[in-house]
Amino acid sequence: MYALPVVCCARPKRTKINPKHLKLAIQYAKNVCYGAHNAPSCRVAWDRVEEVSTELHRQREEEHTDEMCIIDPLACREYDV
Repeated sequence: MYALPVVCCARPKRTKINPKHLKLAIQYAKNVCYGAHNAPSCRVAWDRVEEVSTELHRQREEEHTDEMCIIDPLACREYDV
């Protein structure tokens, strides 16, 4: 008899991002960078805009994948060989 290892993965709890968060991050970056485009705080603010934008895009793709899994559950199965 063989013992098969079982692997379990958990997804971290993520904060739900909406387009309003992105709009606020852009407005904040514009305010911080007004007249000081090379300041470190300006770069940090635009990095935050990029992070929020990336997370929003990731959440939209995940929602699309979840919808696809409802339609065809076999398409979403994951196998570890």
